Formats: sequence, C-alpha cells, structure tokens
Amino acid sequence: MPRSNRYQDLQGTQLLLEACVQDSVPVFIYPSALEVAGPNSYKEIIENAHERDCLENTWSAPYPHSKKLAEKAVLAANGRTLKNGDTFYTCALRPMYIYGEGSPFLTANINEALNNNGILSSVGKFSAVNPVYIGNVAWAHILALRALRDPKKALSVPGQFYYISDDTSHQRYDNLNYILSKEFGLRLDSRWNQVKLSNSVFTFSYKKAQRDVAYEPLYSWEEAKQKTVEWVGSLVDQHKETLKSKTQ
Repeated sequence: MPRSNRYQDLQGTQLLLEACVQDSVPVFIYPSALEVAGPNSYKEIIENAHERDCLENTWSAPYPHSKKLAEKAVLAANGRTLKNGDTFYTCALRPMYIYGEGSPFLTANINEALNNNGILSSVGKFSAVNPVYIGNVAWAHILALRALRDPKKALSVPGQFYYISDDTSHQRYDNLNYILSKEFGLRLDSRWNQVKLSNSVFTFSYKKAQRDVAYEPLYSWEEAKQKTVEWVGSLVDQHKETLKSKTQ
C-alpha cells in the first residue's frame, strides 16, 4: 500500500488542525472509527468495553492505521495556543457500526440482495455487535461541541475519546440487515461464511459519553428501525423502477 494512502487520514487531519490554530477555531471534534480499537482477532471476545480498557488495533491495514494516527494527532493537539491567544480544545468520537438512512454499507447490502433474488449476503454470521443509528451519532457530535464550549467541563472532556453507541439491540451484522429489510421479502443466505474478523464479538458501552457530555440516545431502537425501514423501502422502489425502465 503506497505511503500516501496509508497516511491520508493523518495528513488531512494535520492540515485541518493547523488551519484551526492559525484561524483561531476553538473546537475540533474528530469523527473517529471503532476500527481504531480493533478487533484484532475473531477469537477475542470484547463485550461492553469502555475507554479505560485501552483497546488498540494492531493491524497495519490502511484505514484503521491512518484513523488511529489521526485520532492521536487530534487528542495531542488539545491545549495548543491559538493564534488569537485562546486555547484549542479537541476530542474524538468512536461510533459503532453506523446504520440508518443513507448508510453506504446498508445500501450496498440491500442493492446486492435485490439483484440476487432477494438473498442477503451472509455477513458476520457469528458476530455480536451493537450498531448505532446515524441520528444518534449526529446528536453525540452536537453534545460534544456543547461540552467543549462549557467552561465547567474544561477539565473532563478536552483531549478525550468516546465510544458512541445507543440502545439498538446487540446482534449479528446479517441479522440487522434482515430486520431492516424483511418487510420487503428479503431473506438471509443460509450458507455458512468464512471465519474472519466480521465474526467477532465486539460491543461497547456509552457510559463515559453519558457522564461527560450528557449523551443520551435521541432516537430509540424502535424509532431508528422504523426510519431505516422506510428508507430501505425507497431503495426497493428505486430498484423496481429501474427494472421497469429496462423492460420498456
């Protein structure tokens, strides 16, 4: 993998951090990724982990490696002096697997199934994860911004990272895809899949974010599911329209 690709997250983030310092932008929230923490092996069981566990991805794959370095750069930049003399405050958010309207992974899985007689690909058949709804991830960013601007939280939030999950049921990746699409006749592939990292048991708690930035999920699992199912329905309708246009 070329060095430029391996370090693209780091290089881009460093440029943004320096721009903030020079233009006296006081707050920087880094949208990190769960992959910064792992998993490192499908055999390793991680359940309801938290920030104090100090988990770190040891793989050299470009995405987690560059995200890890970029996150470290963001947290290290906390406390720098801005050009106007004020202090620079930073933090990072590590959301779980994100689902919801517009999800590129869910879009790909649904469209693949629609083109495969309604059969969903087997993804993480033996996994256990706690997905998070996109609306709750966005809400967490808003709360983090408020906290970084709050002088009362100046000693607790800046320089920290937070896992962001919600009350979505802990489940397999393929089960989530099925729950969100079964209304439209899609079904799971019954074949066994390879043993790989997507089969990991890898779940996290959001208690630290709850304590430090007053994070509480804005959308319940039922609300998030309903909104996502409605959006999946629009993908199904688009597929039908595409098929209809091809037969005309």
